[in-house]
Amino acid sequence: MALALRRPEVAVAGLLALLVHGAMFGVLVVGFTLKKQPPPKVVVELWREMPPVNPVRKAEAPPPPPVVSIPSRPPAPEPAAAPPAPKPVPEPAGKPSKPPEILTKAEDKPPEAPSPEAAKAEAKLLEKREEEKKLREQKALEDRQRKEERKRLEQSLREDEQKRLAEQRRLDAERQKEEEARRKQEEEELRPLQEALQKQKKLAEDEKALREKNEVERKAAVLAAAKAQKAIEDYTQSIRLAIREKIALPPGMSGNPQAVFEVKLLKSGMVASIELIKSSGMPAYDRAVERAIDAAQPLPVPDDVELFQQLRDLTLVFRPND
Repeated sequence: MALALRRPEVAVAGLLALLVHGAMFGVLVVGFTLKKQPPPKVVVELWREMPPVNPVRKAEAPPPPPVVSIPSRPPAPEPAAAPPAPKPVPEPAGKPSKPPEILTKAEDKPPEAPSPEAAKAEAKLLEKREEEKKLREQKALEDRQRKEERKRLEQSLREDEQKRLAEQRRLDAERQKEEEARRKQEEEELRPLQEALQKQKKLAEDEKALREKNEVERKAAVLAAAKAQKAIEDYTQSIRLAIREKIALPPGMSGNPQAVFEVKLLKSGMVASIELIKSSGMPAYDRAVERAIDAAQPLPVPDDVELFQQLRDLTLVFRPND
């Protein structure tokens, strides 16, 4: 209610309602106050002659009017009964005369004016009813205003919520655009660095792969060389044994002289040439070894061309006691 009274149009409407009700109340009070009691009607008896002085029985007085309680709206007063006509007075003996004409007129008894207490009670009752009516109207007005205010408040809250959601969506969209723009800018700025890192990484990977390849090749070469060397040694030992079986030592051979020959082989195992590189000091032993080399043909040679190339030129050492 206090919120409604702060609004100027509500305050003006309430003030006008109070003024109208106050004016109505004043009119009622003044009307009851200024209401004048009508003068009582008088019944007059007219006589042609003065009647003789005789004792006259008094007319019966009319009964007192009943006390009627005044309701909120007093009913219309009923006309009072006419007072009884006075009885004729008998004329004295010896003086006959016409009875006097009695001119009477019965009229309605005027309604009694309400007492001041009843008027006050009626005024208070009307005032109470007006006050209750004003209160009901004020309450209804306040209820309507409260409902309208609540409706306006709910509408305002809904509009504010819709505005807030719209603003939140707008902010989210702008934030998303800014994030996307910043991400693209960062990608543009980082692209050269990423490309350089990728190149460096690729070079490192290539170098590592090359090192690993070289290491594998080296190991393979070492293994192959070791294997070839072993094969060469095996074939060399086989050739030496084949030749040694053919050596016929000369008689009277003593000591352990050493003769070194260089032998060139063909792929078929035949000997292409024999050359004495270092003599044993005993020509007979040197000739015996040379004859044994020639007699041992064809010598055992490998089928592998590369391995045969390493066995093609052999340096053989012979000692009688080996």
